[in-house]
Amino acid sequence: MAKILEILFLVVIFIASWQLVLGVESYRIGNFSDPVAILYLYSGWISVVLLGISFIVFKSVKRLFGLLSFVFALIHIGIFFVIDFNFNFDLIIKDIMEKYYIYFGVASFVCLSVCALFFGRFKKVYYFVYLALIFGLLHIIFIQKILTLNYILYIAPFFALLAYKLYKIKHTF
Repeated sequence: MAKILEILFLVVIFIASWQLVLGVESYRIGNFSDPVAILYLYSGWISVVLLGISFIVFKSVKRLFGLLSFVFALIHIGIFFVIDFNFNFDLIIKDIMEKYYIYFGVASFVCLSVCALFFGRFKKVYYFVYLALIFGLLHIIFIQKILTLNYILYIAPFFALLAYKLYKIKHTF
């Protein structure tokens, strides 16, 4: 029963989030000069924040926050393929070749996908969460042309959390 509720919760969150995306994209929600950039920003940051939260919450809800992070990463990639490029794969490949930070985003998404698909089946899969967060943060860092103090202050706690968790793992074994 808990699994069904969890899946239902994720489906509702995904649908509500996608409706938010479509609302912003069609200018019904917000008044943004570039709604696609805003959608990228929010969906990416929410995904990274949820993934970071999954490191510090109780074990009973870690997986839920990880899956929510995956849902927002899926929305982030959906914005890229559907809204920004309308499935024009020639333009998508050209954009990927020109913007190296996309590689880090793809690597983060692949790690999150592995976690979402195989969590509970293999014990070592959990460590892909660390890679997903590292790649996600690198994706955010390399998008910036100038790394301002604001971004450093936003990102530093995530790296501190990662350092603490990795230190804890090293000294546990």
